[in-house]
Amino acid sequence: MIHERLFFLTSVFFTISVTAQQSPLRLWYDKPAHQWEETLPLGNGRLGMTPDGGVTHERIVLNDITLWSGAPQDANNYAAYKKLPAIRQLLLEGKNDEAQALKAFR
Repeated sequence: MIHERLFFLTSVFFTISVTAQQSPLRLWYDKPAHQWEETLPLGNGRLGMTPDGGVTHERIVLNDITLWSGAPQDANNYAAYKKLPAIRQLLLEGKNDEAQALKAFR
């Protein structure tokens, strides 16, 4: 009896999981953005864009970090790997502010 219930519950859970995974993931907007705050920011932190979603006329705002900093720059911290173990430990201990402060040092 217990095995039958367990099998039934497992079957229901598996069916729900499979059904949920088969539906496609998508964002659906029914009108273009009228102001910049309604746009969908896309990018990686260095390069970015915000399309407004227009069909016949679309405005895309492009952004590059050099527009803000004034010149090309190498923002990589090549010594960051030295602090990584300490940062990981602080994060595991829930000390996020201290971990954030550690990454600022070069």
